[in-house]
Amino acid sequence: MRFYGVLAAVLLIIGVAPVRADVFAVAGVAAEGTAQTAAQARDPAVLDAQRRALRTLLERLTAPGDHARLPRVDDRRLATLVQSVQIQTEQSAAQRWSGQIAVRFAPDAVRGLLRDAGIAFTETTARPHVVLPIIRTQAGPTLWEADNPWRDALRLVAGAGLVPLLLPRGDEADRATTAERAAAGTVEPTLGERYRARVLIAQATGGPQAVLVAAWVAGEPGERIEFRVDGGDAFRRAADELTQRLDARWKSVSLTPNTGSPGALLVKLAITSLNEWVQVRAALSDIALIKTATPRLLSRSAVIVEIDHTGGIPQLQAALAERDLGLAESEGEWVLSRGRPVR
Repeated sequence: MRFYGVLAAVLLIIGVAPVRADVFAVAGVAAEGTAQTAAQARDPAVLDAQRRALRTLLERLTAPGDHARLPRVDDRRLATLVQSVQIQTEQSAAQRWSGQIAVRFAPDAVRGLLRDAGIAFTETTARPHVVLPIIRTQAGPTLWEADNPWRDALRLVAGAGLVPLLLPRGDEADRATTAERAAAGTVEPTLGERYRARVLIAQATGGPQAVLVAAWVAGEPGERIEFRVDGGDAFRRAADELTQRLDARWKSVSLTPNTGSPGALLVKLAITSLNEWVQVRAALSDIALIKTATPRLLSRSAVIVEIDHTGGIPQLQAALAERDLGLAESEGEWVLSRGRPVR
C-alpha cells in the first residue's frame, strides 16, 4: 500500500502543466515604415508585422493544401488574437523605423479561429533540434566564432515552431565538435544527449545578399534540406525558410483531423520502478495530442493508462516516437514501451 500512496502523491506533483515549445509564438518578423518621424512610423510598422506574423502562424499549424482557405481577419479581430508583442531589434532614422518583432498569439483564440473555418491543424511538437550554425567561407567552415550572422538569424526563430530549434551554449564541451567535423557530419555523441535533442547541422554558404543552405540531422537517415535565398537580409530569411521546411516535414505525420471528439485508448506500460513511470508520465504530458493520461491500474510491474487524445493512431504514434515511446498492438491490447535513448 505504501507504493500506491507514494505513486499517487507523485501523480499529483507531476500533474502540473508541462513546459512546451511555444508554437503560438512567431519571432524574427521584419517590420519597417516611414512617416514624418520615426516614432510615427513605428506603430503602423509593428501592426503590419503582426498581420504577417498571424499568417505565418496559421500556415505553420496547417497543411499547405489548406493555406488558400485560411481565414483573413480585420485589425479588430487581430487584436483579440495577439497576446503580446516584443521588439527584438530596432533602428530609427529621421523619418524611418525598422526592426524585428516577436508576437505571441492567444492559443484558444487561434484554435477557435481555425475550428470555425473548418481547417485541420496541429500543435504537437517534434523533438527539439540543437542547431550547429556553420558558415562556409573560402577559408573553410566556421562555427563557434563570435561573428556569426547565421547563428544570430537562427537565434531570432529559436524556441518556437513545431520543430523547436535550440542554439548551443558554445562551452568547452560543445566546442569538442569542431567546425570541420560538423561540416563533415560528425559530432560528439554527447552533444545531443546534453541538450536532449537531435543535432541539426545547418551549413550556410554566402553573404547577406545570397545564402545557400544545406541542413541535415547528424547520424540519422533522412532527406537533406537544401535551398537558396537571394536578396537583402538573406540570413534571416533563410532561418525562416529552414524552420518552415522542418515544420512541413513534421506536419506530414502529425496533422490531425479537425474534430472536437477525442479518442480514448487503454494502453499497458511495463515498468521496473516508480521513477520510470514518472518519466513516461512527464513525456505523455508534453504531447499536445494527449488531453489526459489517467492511470487505471497500478502495480509494481505495470501501469494501465487511459489516454484521451485527438487525431488518429498514426499521429499519436508519431508524437510518442518523438519522446522515445513506442505504441503497438499486441495480442489484442495496446502496449506502450520505452524506445531508444535520446540521441
